[in-house]
Amino acid sequence: MGQLLTVNFLEFDQERRKLVLSQRYAAQAEVMRRLSIGALVSGTVVNIKPYGVFVELDGMTGLLHRSQISAKPVEQIEALFSIGQTVRVLITDIEESNNRISLSLQALEKFPGEVIEQFDAVQTNAEERVEAARKKLNLV
Repeated sequence: MGQLLTVNFLEFDQERRKLVLSQRYAAQAEVMRRLSIGALVSGTVVNIKPYGVFVELDGMTGLLHRSQISAKPVEQIEALFSIGQTVRVLITDIEESNNRISLSLQALEKFPGEVIEQFDAVQTNAEERVEAARKKLNLV
């Protein structure tokens, strides 16, 4: 009582005097507004599937698809990633309407397979690689 909340309207039915609100959707929308395509972000690996890695970014989850890990095929995703691991990735697409965030590590590679061969070096030098990655993806 007496608290100010930011919410999204989910349903409004004046006839039945019904109003459905969501604080969670409002919080997600706020996070989506703070993220931008082409940004280098740090996140935490929260799930690993055969098709990619899910990375949590400030309460939202983005997908690092298997095809965006490296320019060379990745044999075993589990060999590179583990649950709870912090990773630096590039945001390549944001679909607010579907709450989808697409991520890439491949864009940070200087040569195909670099992420597989020198994962730690790519992570350490990620900030230095961002401009080239944005140009590669036409995000500039």
